Formats: sequence, structure tokens, C-alpha cells
Amino acid sequence: MRIAEQIDEDSYGALRRAGFRLLLEKGRPITIQEWADAAGVPDETVVTLIDDQPGRVELDAEKCLVGLAGLSVTPGRHELQIEDQVRWTWCALDAVGIMGALGASGAIRSTDPHTGDLIEISVTGGQLEGNAAIFIANAYGGNVRQAWCPLVNLFTSQTSAEAWAADNDTDGDIFGVADISENSAELWRPLIDPPDFS
Repeated sequence: MRIAEQIDEDSYGALRRAGFRLLLEKGRPITIQEWADAAGVPDETVVTLIDDQPGRVELDAEKCLVGLAGLSVTPGRHELQIEDQVRWTWCALDAVGIMGALGASGAIRSTDPHTGDLIEISVTGGQLEGNAAIFIANAYGGNVRQAWCPLVNLFTSQTSAEAWAADNDTDGDIFGVADISENSAELWRPLIDPPDFS
């Protein structure tokens, strides 16, 4: 039986919002019990979500939540500095969208996979600055973290992104990060009530 048949859409949405918010605010692994309590659902509902969403929920060795909807509390290639807190994301689109949706100030840090150059994008009130480019791969299947996220990266320039895509025989679209920021933010806004980082 699929998740849509077992738990209603309100419970599913509550779980995603609660898990995302806990990772943002706590910055550490979240137990299944904490997650269930924050969402107001039984533990079994959390387990059903995890089982039915391969690649969309990340757990650590202790079966605690460490990543959800692209946001992670374990170090990765794409780093977010949100005010004075640090989090990571599974792919570059996650980083751009989450910072925009939060309306936060800080920075996105990553590495251009073609040149190896460090990239730092300043963010003020959710608005991204600079000339970095983002490559967004076309269709994917299966586990989103394994199959799609490695193909969605930040680059120092459009030229670098084009060269990397050609070298890797990967189809997709290239955008300036400032140009795609608002549209990306819309994807994450349903998950976010502005968290308190004080």
C-alpha cells in the first residue's frame, strides 16, 4: 500500500514541514520521536513516509533524520551560511531555493565541478548576488539524491557549466543564479515558517 493510501495529505505535509523546520532550527540529527511529536502524528506515520520516499529522506546510522527536501545537517558539497548558522544541501537548486524561501542573509558556498574553483554567492534578504551559473539536469528517476542531485551544480560561469555538461554527456538547462532565485524559492516556501536562529 502506497503512502497516499495510508496517510492523508495533511499528515504528509505536516511531516515534511516539521522535519524541515527541525533540521533548520536544531542543526543536528532529529529522532523519529522528536519528528513525530513536532508533526503531531504517530511514529508509524513517520516510518511509512521514510519507507515510501527513497532518496527524499536521509537518515544516519542511528536512524535519525539528517536530511529532508534537500536540506541536510551533515556536511556536503553545497554549504549554506544562514545568518550565523551552517547547513548543507543535496544539490545546488536546493541551496538557491532554500535561501530564497527563507529570505535569509548569508552565503552559499560550493565548488565548480569543472574547474575546481570555490564559489561563494552572497545572499541578502533571500536575494542572490553575483554571476555564478547553475546547471539543472533534465529528467531523473529512482533515488533523487543519488541519480539527480550530483548533476545539479553551481559553476563560476555559463561557459564552465557548458563544458562540464558536454564532458559528462548530460542534458539540462543553465541559468544565472540571480535569474532563477525567485522561481526556486517558490518550491520551498510551502515548507517554511520563518525559523528563529537567535
